[in-house]
Amino acid sequence: YHPSFDPEVISQNLLVASKYTIQFLERGLWAEEVGLLYIYAEYSDSPILVVPVDLEGTIDLKEGKAWIGFTAATGDNEW
Repeated sequence: YHPSFDPEVISQNLLVASKYTIQFLERGLWAEEVGLLYIYAEYSDSPILVVPVDLEGTIDLKEGKAWIGFTAATGDNEW
């Protein structure tokens, strides 16, 4: 996670944004409020996905840090 938005990531075709991201861009707050979460696959040197997010405004960070886990499934099996 990088706490500031890097406009250069837009040209890399890795940025995935929701419809709410435009709220930050329109208000000019992208440099102040939105950071970038870089997601890497195992053994990957470059990110496979970059997501704009305001971690400090979303979760209670301890000393500016947080542990975040991801899980995935194929959807083929149900239990």
